[in-house]
Amino acid sequence: MKFTSSSDVLNAVLLGPSPTWGVGTNVIADVYMDFGLLSVPVLLFLLGLGVAHAQNAVTRRPSSLWRATFYLTTFALVAQMPRYALSFPVRPLLWVLLLFWATFWLSPVLAGRRQKLEPVDEAVTP
Repeated sequence: MKFTSSSDVLNAVLLGPSPTWGVGTNVIADVYMDFGLLSVPVLLFLLGLGVAHAQNAVTRRPSSLWRATFYLTTFALVAQMPRYALSFPVRPLLWVLLLFWATFWLSPVLAGRRQKLEPVDEAVTP
């Protein structure tokens, strides 16, 4: 294949056949080349909805450490997205969620919360 990324396409179109440097890529170019023109506003709108959801979650429960951390990580990654690809923030956000999930299940301090989350069968209770 001649082109393996949107950066290769942009280099060929903007700089010609043998450039000595590259122009890189961005979110809009990646979405456009992968999914077409109509998908650009749709996917960027969905991205905005995701960030708004993270912001609303922090607003509803400002004392939640994991919500605040997830929101700040989301905000930082979205701020960097104009220079990177659309899939750039997925891996760091999943690592944040995995870290908090592991902390929740491995922490002895949170053992009481885990017991509250487990379903109780009321039919067996005397």
